[in-house]
Amino acid sequence: FEVPENRELLEKYISLAKPFLVLNDGDVVVTHSPCPMRYLQKFDLKARKYQRNWREYKESFKSLLKEADHSQPFRIFGHVATSDGIKHKNLIGIDTGAVHTDGKLTGVVVTRDR
Repeated sequence: FEVPENRELLEKYISLAKPFLVLNDGDVVVTHSPCPMRYLQKFDLKARKYQRNWREYKESFKSLLKEADHSQPFRIFGHVATSDGIKHKNLIGIDTGAVHTDGKLTGVVVTRDR
């Protein structure tokens, strides 16, 4: 951002953004990026950071896959671009890299029957 006012405005809007969205009475949680279960649906500074930012380390993602469980809420996230999205147990990654590829977007339809 070359114009400082634009950067300040962006930072203001990011600070006002909610770190997560809960749907279907808690059966579905949507975050900007994947995060460990221990930070999901929490508002403290560290939890907000984990729900908003992702540093893609193979070991970190492996631990997310390991803690995935059908008995937990579905966790929908972006920020980890793959060609076809991610579906592993209760994890759903919807980032298909539209900015870097052919512009293909991915979405998820959430219904009451999970």
